[in-house]
Amino acid sequence: MDYEDKIFHPDFHSQSEMDEYLRAVHACEPGVRSPIEIAGMSSGITGLNMVLAATRRRMSVIFGGTAIGYVEHEKQIQAQSSQESRVKCYQDGNVETMLRVAAEAREQRPFGIIGANFLAAAPDSMKLIEAVCKQGKINEIVVGAGILRKLPELMARYPKIYYTVISSSMRVTDLLWGLGGENGRKPSRCYYESPVGLFQGEGAGGHIGARDKWEGMGRPRPVPTSEELQALGSSIDWGAVLMQIRKDQEHFDPHKYDPERFLEEFKTLHPRTPLGFGGGVDFKRDIDLLLAMGYDYAAIGSVALLSRASGMPLHLKEECYLDRSGRYAVEVVDSSPSGITSRRLRTPEDERRPVTEEIAERTRGQCVKCIGERCRFNRPGGENQYYCIKEHLIATQKGERGGVMFVGSVQRIRDDSNFEQVYVDEQGNPRSPEFDTSIDYHVLGKLPVKKGSQQLEFAPKD
Repeated sequence: MDYEDKIFHPDFHSQSEMDEYLRAVHACEPGVRSPIEIAGMSSGITGLNMVLAATRRRMSVIFGGTAIGYVEHEKQIQAQSSQESRVKCYQDGNVETMLRVAAEAREQRPFGIIGANFLAAAPDSMKLIEAVCKQGKINEIVVGAGILRKLPELMARYPKIYYTVISSSMRVTDLLWGLGGENGRKPSRCYYESPVGLFQGEGAGGHIGARDKWEGMGRPRPVPTSEELQALGSSIDWGAVLMQIRKDQEHFDPHKYDPERFLEEFKTLHPRTPLGFGGGVDFKRDIDLLLAMGYDYAAIGSVALLSRASGMPLHLKEECYLDRSGRYAVEVVDSSPSGITSRRLRTPEDERRPVTEEIAERTRGQCVKCIGERCRFNRPGGENQYYCIKEHLIATQKGERGGVMFVGSVQRIRDDSNFEQVYVDEQGNPRSPEFDTSIDYHVLGKLPVKKGSQQLEFAPKD
């Protein structure tokens, strides 16, 4: 078996072939697994183009289902006269777009392994999941960023559709496996998403499972200087602040997100359940290491995001994500209105979207309850610390500056010794590569060989 056949799933020619393969994979039968998966980045990033590109290469792919229909139905949504009707129009639009994408993907790739990803924190997630399960066009449901307590009972009604839970700790994993009682169905797979990555560097992007931004960077909260504390103002209880920080330091566990520890604990309890790893998987060496450790598959995000198949606007990929000047540094922040720590590109001051009380009120007047009552931006004064996640994600999807640009381990790619070969054109400008170029280099370890202005072939990488 050559490396490509080891990494990619077989080329199916019938529904029964694909069904039998998926059954064997989820039963953890010896020698049968689907090692590579394209992660489900939402807000139009992992969309139809990505699904088609990935399935053509015999790769499993999870398209993003969260807020999938907003741009397509924006005018209709904002024309509604009340918040109630606006929220309904938004949610109905998400369902309509998601079902269309799933149907088009299945029509063009009848034997592709296709799943859909959902944000548990979104109030319409169960409505979306039920609709796409009833439609029957996808193979798998993937849920993260929260817990859907009624999901096990819903999935028990659709035994032919597999479902995966995303978790960053065994505590949460145990809770997810305990849901549903006698009438519920256990998850088909677990996807361990590491906030700090495989090498304690950059890990997962978007909303991550870390307790706060410091833990998301893999280090304890630093003790501030007296000058830094004084700058916070005289009303701050300095003693309480220092006590909390020292408590964080005492309880900081540098091995909390150790992939080997999670693997051992999970497989002890669930030896016949496939376990995947995501967060900082960028190169062939990462994939080989994970499979050698005993993980069943690896999920790729940043590599796919930077390719031309992703829904991220081309100029943002090339001018921001591939920028190596430091202007768009990767940062971990606690400013998401969801209350979940996130990893993103830093927004330069001259590109930040202005937020005044007047602008905040106008934004709230267009609210579609995308993350429901948990939204911290909608609280009084919330605009001082948080942003409207719908507005910022949709701005990025439209190619506007100043939105939120979620990212995982892009700095590892920026620092790669072969960056110029893959991500820079003949004129020295950043270049978003074709999807096949990204996969050939990052997954198969082949390096592009250039001659003049032509990229002729791929050569094995040493």
